[in-house]
Amino acid sequence: MKQPLKLIAVLTLLVTMALPTLAEQTVTVSAVGEVKVKPDTLVLSGEISETNEKMKDAVTGFNDTRRRALAAVKELGVENLEITTSALSVGIAGAPQGGPFGGVVPGDQPATPGALQISQSVTLTVKGIDKMEEKAVIDLVVKLLAGVKEAGVDMNSMDAQNMMMMQMGMGGGGGGAATFKVSDPIAAHKAATKAAVEKARADAAYLAELAGGKLGPVVRISDGMMSAGDDSAANPYMMIWGAMLDGEQSDPYTNTTLDEITVARPLSVSFQLITE
Repeated sequence: MKQPLKLIAVLTLLVTMALPTLAEQTVTVSAVGEVKVKPDTLVLSGEISETNEKMKDAVTGFNDTRRRALAAVKELGVENLEITTSALSVGIAGAPQGGPFGGVVPGDQPATPGALQISQSVTLTVKGIDKMEEKAVIDLVVKLLAGVKEAGVDMNSMDAQNMMMMQMGMGGGGGGAATFKVSDPIAAHKAATKAAVEKARADAAYLAELAGGKLGPVVRISDGMMSAGDDSAANPYMMIWGAMLDGEQSDPYTNTTLDEITVARPLSVSFQLITE
């Protein structure tokens, strides 16, 4: 008589172990929180350079150009303007490399082999552009670009035609000289995170209701979408969204136009599922 009792006890234990506990019942959803932020900082990037076969002349020419450029920027009298420069880059010009198929690239003016090359990156930063009208910002960009270009600063392919397009509100600035960024990315990141959690909670509450239960507290939050081990890893929507995020520019808080910047935060959130 003792043997059947042992068998029943073992079967009861196995069934109990197979049934999920209340804490193991969860609802996991992926959500993307988005906020739109207006850029508040203008950043202009350029370079001062000088190349000369005579080392002394190269140094003298570079120092003269640098002094004229910095003086020209200060004379513009722009408020909230900051000027930063990188360390000097000094080298000796080698033989011309030519184009991808050999020969000389049209428009290229390769330095004479053996000439001394001196260069330094220059960055102009103006904060508070979010409080300015768009036309005023465009005028400011053109004013700064024209001032430093006259002084001999190479503003990364920002030519006269590009500046004219910018003045007319037709774009411009795409040559890499002008960018518009958010100076406080932490605040935007937090706002997007909050939006992601709120969206996840709303979606999870609906799923819990469909399952005949109600939503409990958060048990896990993961940065990004669900991993390959989650049930929804094969969700086409999630896969497409992940690919879009991977293809975004490296700095999500910078734009080449004055348009609002969309800051996105993907999260995977697990809630306890409470059932009767």
